[in-house]
Amino acid sequence: MCDRDVGILEGLSSTQYYQFRSSVSKMILATDMTRHFEYINHLKEFSARRDEDPAVEMDKQLAMELMVKCADVSHVVKPVEVARRWALRVTDELFDQGDAERCMGMEVSPNCDRFATSRVALATAFIDYLAGPLFTNLAAAFPGALEAPLLQLAANRASYALSSDLDIEKSRGVRDSDSACSETQTDERGGAKDSSV
Repeated sequence: MCDRDVGILEGLSSTQYYQFRSSVSKMILATDMTRHFEYINHLKEFSARRDEDPAVEMDKQLAMELMVKCADVSHVVKPVEVARRWALRVTDELFDQGDAERCMGMEVSPNCDRFATSRVALATAFIDYLAGPLFTNLAAAFPGALEAPLLQLAANRASYALSSDLDIEKSRGVRDSDSACSETQTDERGGAKDSSV
């Protein structure tokens, strides 16, 4: 929307432009996990309305927000090896945040302390408490539409139950899990750069 050379919105009126911008902003904000259970409640309410009237349709804006939200956490319904690579990336990000907080003398955020939790525990909890309920309620809202993804979700959950952190780390090649404060450097943009990668 900011690149004037592309101009995908140049044919829109001012009103249409702001409606489009608002719609896209809402879809992006749908990925904010602080609103996760709000979307699960929307799905439950829609399922209840659909039980009373099978012809009822979901609000189009809500449907788009749910599509983006589900895509954001869709690694849990991908094949096991893909799901593991994403679990590794997510837990790397969490643990890197915890390392940075520890180095700055801050209290380490929940789920970010590599010395207090494991990759397997985080990946399992993500399925059990966040992604699983989202996809299960989506399947209830649209019966028959998510059979394959739900089967894959269950397979991934079962895989984590038989896995160790080393199994997950093999998805990428094991990296030094004890990142020292002295190894964190600053890149050209001022962000943290882990020299152990």
